[in-house]
Amino acid sequence: MSSEANYPVVVEKNLPMRARDGVTLFADVYRPAGPGRFPVLVIRTPYDKSADNALTETAYFPPRGYVVVVQDTRGRFASEGEFYPFLHEASDGYDTIEWAAGLPWSNGRVGTVGQSYMAVVQYQMAATRPPHLLAMCPVSGSTSYFEAGHRLRLEVSSSNFPRYDRNHNTGHELGADAEIHPAQQTVFHDDRSPSHLLLPVIPR
Repeated sequence: MSSEANYPVVVEKNLPMRARDGVTLFADVYRPAGPGRFPVLVIRTPYDKSADNALTETAYFPPRGYVVVVQDTRGRFASEGEFYPFLHEASDGYDTIEWAAGLPWSNGRVGTVGQSYMAVVQYQMAATRPPHLLAMCPVSGSTSYFEAGHRLRLEVSSSNFPRYDRNHNTGHELGADAEIHPAQQTVFHDDRSPSHLLLPVIPR
């Protein structure tokens, strides 16, 4: 592929991909506007495929002859299903790689890229060995959140992670208000009404 930006770019919004269990995941595709087939870069994100933090690769690679697929992970934003961190990422990742390899603009050579959660989904998908996966670029993604040295943080907050929208505690749509209302948070710690945190155990 060229290091020069030789192609105008076409954007295809909300292309559906049917996962093996029937759940539909949606992706935006950024592709060179030219004849031929091109290698594909896949980004799978829980942070909203239309947000800036998911789109850093779309400005550089498509003009240089790459197709970039940015997909909302299961249960996030445009995609169907229930978001359960890490549970479906291996199988959904495999299905996405093979789907991307068969897109009309793809030459069948697929790579992945992404940071943080978008890196972890690459690790999990790689263990399933998709036939068309040729390269990965995971950045700052932990290989295990439960090994020595890792910690879980419990935060009582009015933030809207992982979207990072401001929440002014008005009860209105997030990001819509300018006036801030102080939040009233209660954490119970007595025997009658203890606060607790449920941690799911995902079988290997």
